[in-house]
Amino acid sequence: MSASEVRELYLELARRLLARHEKIAGEAAISVNEAPEDIDRIAKDKELVVLYFTAAWCAPCVTFMESVKEVARRLKDKALFYKVDVDKALRLANLYNVEYLPAVVILKRGEVADKVYGVTTARSLEVRVSRFLK
Repeated sequence: MSASEVRELYLELARRLLARHEKIAGEAAISVNEAPEDIDRIAKDKELVVLYFTAAWCAPCVTFMESVKEVARRLKDKALFYKVDVDKALRLANLYNVEYLPAVVILKRGEVADKVYGVTTARSLEVRVSRFLK
């Protein structure tokens, strides 16, 4: 199997996982909106903003999305949660020096307070985010 065939299989798996995840999540899950292009400016005026960096081709990102949504649901009145597709918003990935996916960048008044790389549990992510709440 060639490298391009392996890549195509990986992309197909990611697409299928994303479709399955969206079907399962359905209406019950909170929506984590796409980050606006000027989120860096907006974040300066907010107490706490959580940016979830992801990509459609990233299988671990697809599985981690449910944990992010769960934390967003629990902390919806305390922090703003946004999803950043690195393929659509590379400028933001570069601005916050995102090196790996999935990644969560926690901004406190516009400044990077913490970064979480890789898949983790919803509880662990909630603990990390909650450290920066008043």
